Amino acid sequence: MNMFQQDSRFTTAMSTVGDLALLNIAWILCCIPIVTIGASTSALFGTIRNIQEDDDARVLHQFFSLFTRHFSTSLALTLMSLAFYALASFDLWYLGHGAGGTDMAALGYGVCIALTFVVTLATAFVFPNASRSNASAWNQVRNSALQALRRPIPALCITVINALPVVIAVIFPWGLGFVVFFWSLLFTDISAWFIQRIANPTSKTEE
Repeated sequence: MNMFQQDSRFTTAMSTVGDLALLNIAWILCCIPIVTIGASTSALFGTIRNIQEDDDARVLHQFFSLFTRHFSTSLALTLMSLAFYALASFDLWYLGHGAGGTDMAALGYGVCIALTFVVTLATAFVFPNASRSNASAWNQVRNSALQALRRPIPALCITVINALPVVIAVIFPWGLGFVVFFWSLLFTDISAWFIQRIANPTSKTEE
């Protein structure tokens, strides 16, 4: 079979790569206002799930349709996430620098890290499933926590994938530049593809 035929595996793969590149650009642009990160991420996961279910027509139209769907709920989820991680970051900074290095500060630091990890684990399925959920923001968080309890290994894998760019940015001297200029432009779709596979291992699953 000619690799350049329309229905060959090569052309199908290249078409998918092109769709993912377009989605990555759309995701970045829609994340710029910050408060729209949730809606943009939900739309990204939803569109990738459609591609995985062989619905790859007009991917940008699908993305922007999903972006506007349930926007208020996605906005609430984003604000909840930003508030929690801002508070957790402040607590970690204060316990690490402003509390004088006491034993209680060290204990509080460990508790804060553990709590942040547990919450992150519990909310691992929120955005991968948000585009197909009609539930309120709080119920989506609750449903994600229940799903994480039933499927702890997938929840842990999703958490690790999401944490990877943060770890790279913090640990390596070149990490922040790599994350800003390469991860966001190249690897966001790749990680989202794997996360969607982990979160929804079977196709045509109804929420």
